[in-house]
Amino acid sequence: MLNWIRPLVVVPILALSAPVMAADFDDRDRLAEILTLDEQAPLADAEESLAEYAGNLDEAKSELATVQDAYEGLAGAAAAAQQRADEAGDALAAAIEDGVMGEELAALEQGAISALDAAVAAADAAAGAKSDLDGAQAKVDGHQADYDAASTRVEGILAEIDGTSDFVASLDDEQARALNRSLHNAVASGLLPLDIDLDVLARILEEGLANGEIQQLTHAFEMEARFERLAARFDAKGDRFDAQAERARAKGASSKERFLCRIGNSDCGDADGDDGSSEPPVRDKARDGSGDAVSLDGDVVDVPDRDKSRDEATDAANERARSAVGEAMRDVARIGLKSEARKVARAAAREAVEDVRNENRGRGLAKGQDK
Repeated sequence: MLNWIRPLVVVPILALSAPVMAADFDDRDRLAEILTLDEQAPLADAEESLAEYAGNLDEAKSELATVQDAYEGLAGAAAAAQQRADEAGDALAAAIEDGVMGEELAALEQGAISALDAAVAAADAAAGAKSDLDGAQAKVDGHQADYDAASTRVEGILAEIDGTSDFVASLDDEQARALNRSLHNAVASGLLPLDIDLDVLARILEEGLANGEIQQLTHAFEMEARFERLAARFDAKGDRFDAQAERARAKGASSKERFLCRIGNSDCGDADGDDGSSEPPVRDKARDGSGDAVSLDGDVVDVPDRDKSRDEATDAANERARSAVGEAMRDVARIGLKSEARKVARAAAREAVEDVRNENRGRGLAKGQDK
């Protein structure tokens, strides 16, 4: 039996909705709260189920104890009745052997028959009680299994929360700041919670992800959340919109995977190629400020000067934004709800521009470090 249930930690949502300028991106407690927000509702549900199963288990064990007492009483009575039947049978056999006749023998015969009938009835009652006992034990076993499963689920969620806190503590200052900043758009736009598992977050440490890639990681789950919000609106319209809701969720999952395939050591084949743009990713373009061409993966990119590079990056951002708008409009229009298509398209455009800005910042930091 579990004698305690860890109290639910309620994250103050309003506190996470502060304006961007008021956010402290060095605040690791804030970061841990945002990253574990998706675990709070499942934890509450799991703890509620655990409490319910604990009550059911207690009730079943109490019932088992009652049935156990009844069975033991009936089993004892059956044993005593069987002993009396045996004794009556032995007395009848002895009387026959001694040649007892007449009414005395008839009385012994009737006594033996009555004792045997009583023994049979007691045995049947004990057998019924044993069946009840087996049923009560099976009920206890079932509730015990439910309780154990719920307890395991609670422990797993708590381990995820504790592991996330340890992960946040392990980030260096730049990574913590970058992750906090990248999540703030989801905070400001009401997309929380984001369902980012610890094994995905661990990539930041394991693969040494930098600012731009951290942005891509969180954007992956933002896109999933946007389409989940769209799917929920279809759900609210009734069963006839189930197909649209399913397509929205499928699109959210594919968008998430496409973003995740762009970062770190991902090996997703051509999953990153279908982004609606024939231009190479902006992060694959480079500049050294010298006006010379720079070779990247066998391609030569002519970069005359920093100002022109910035202009090209801006043009690339605009192109990616237009591409993102078109892609999002097509995707959402295919599943209906045109007004939502415009919202998702605007969000995709903002994200595309922000991606390029973050990548430019990352290149600027890298350039400063090279100096």
